[in-house]
Formats: sequence, structure tokens, C-alpha cells
Amino acid sequence: MDAAKKLELLKELKMQKNLELEAIQSEIQRLEKEVLSKTKEKTEFHQDLDELLKEIKGYPRFFINRKGQVFHEAGMEMPISQKDYGNFVTLFDESNTKVEVSITKLVASSWLTDGDFSVEIKHLDGDIYNDHADNLKLK
Repeated sequence: MDAAKKLELLKELKMQKNLELEAIQSEIQRLEKEVLSKTKEKTEFHQDLDELLKEIKGYPRFFINRKGQVFHEAGMEMPISQKDYGNFVTLFDESNTKVEVSITKLVASSWLTDGDFSVEIKHLDGDIYNDHADNLKLK
């Protein structure tokens, strides 16, 4: 086989490999977009879960999300007091008595148990002001 024919074959082979490479790169880009889309969906879903509200057992008209935000049934977010031993909110219980309650206990009783306020709770990151449900664990 002469040199010109070999050169032509090498050029064809190179062109074929370049086409294969372009197809592979295109597939990689498509997969990257798909992964980003799925990651975004998962993030949005997790954010949506964080926004879900549950009625607080024993405190009618009050709701709490996984982040520890407390809302009155009228939609008003309740102010939180930060004390040396954690976050607290003032609510009215079933008998309409004004009560100051630990946000940690409210999140745990609403999201980790079925309304049990007697459980002991641990903050996984050690930050007593981080009352997100993902940061709390029953002792």
C-alpha cells in the first residue's frame, strides 16, 4: 500500500473517530443537563417539603414547618424568642392559655413523633438554635 493511500485511510479514520467523539460529547452534555435537572427537581422537592405545614398537636390554630417556623391559622408567622437555652414561641393551647413553648419540642413532636412532647431531643450539629427537623434526633 502506498503512502498516499495510507494517508487517505488515516484521514478517514480520524474523521470517523472525530464523529464518534462528537457523538460522545453530545451524549455527555445531554446527560449533564439531565443530572442538573434531576438535582434541581430534588432540591425543589426538598424545599417544598420544608414548606409543608403541620398543625401542632395541643395548639389548635397553629402550624409548624420542618424549618421550625410557626404560623397562626391566619397565615401570620409567629415571632421567635432566642434564649440562652434555645428558641421559643408564645402560643395559645387548647384551653386558650398563653404558653411559651420550645421550637425544638414543637418540631420534634410534629415531625419526628406523633405529638409526643415528652421525648428528649438532640441537635445533631450541636447548635441549639438550629431547629430544622433534619438536625434533630430523638435521644
